Amino acid sequence: MNQGLVISAKGMLAQQRRHEVTAQNLANVSTAGYQRQTLAFHASVIQQVQEPIAGVDTKRTPFAHPIYPTDIAVATDQAIQSDIRETGNPTHLALYGEGFFVVETPQGPACTRNGAFTLAPDGRLTTGEGLPVLGEKGPINITASKWEVASDGRVLADGRVIDRLRIVTIPDLSQASRLGANLWLAVETLPAKQVQVRQGALEGSNVSAITEMLALIQATRQFEACQKCLQAIDTVLDRAVNDVGRV
Repeated sequence: MNQGLVISAKGMLAQQRRHEVTAQNLANVSTAGYQRQTLAFHASVIQQVQEPIAGVDTKRTPFAHPIYPTDIAVATDQAIQSDIRETGNPTHLALYGEGFFVVETPQGPACTRNGAFTLAPDGRLTTGEGLPVLGEKGPINITASKWEVASDGRVLADGRVIDRLRIVTIPDLSQASRLGANLWLAVETLPAKQVQVRQGALEGSNVSAITEMLALIQATRQFEACQKCLQAIDTVLDRAVNDVGRV
């Protein structure tokens, strides 16, 4: 197959994926605890660029080192601590530092930075979707009228400790699978150490709307550039077959 067509098509697919990821970031610019997604190449692509293709003479054959993206991964940007804003709602919890809350899902325990919790009629602390928030003893159940969450995650009701929030870290987030916009299913988790809980506050999203809009425009233009290259190569091949081939 013509290498130019392959490179152009792969470039279009890469920019399409970039467009999808950027659109998802923009859709969650106001979602509490959301961490922006970025595109990254797997190491196999770099290896393909650095090593020659078996059986190909690199001195005579152009494009012997394929530089088009063949394996793209979505990574999570955890480098930026999002702003924490006060809400005054006692069921709202924010994490300062590394760590995730743990909630119960039909697929098993999942991790999230979104602390926009609520109290169910039966006293369970749940997410907005009704998923129970887990403590060290299991789902947290609050029946007292006076309760609070300490900075170390302890849940106190009428002055006594009833549980402690289960807060964990994920050693390798790339190995965790995403469940929706703000939940992670991790194979391995560790107890979080350097993290503080702030009650009555929410962590915002670390997405910059301006940055994502610029990325969206850039992805669109690069997609169009790859599309024009593909069309130009197709035109050349058409002339080679239909015009030059007749001579």
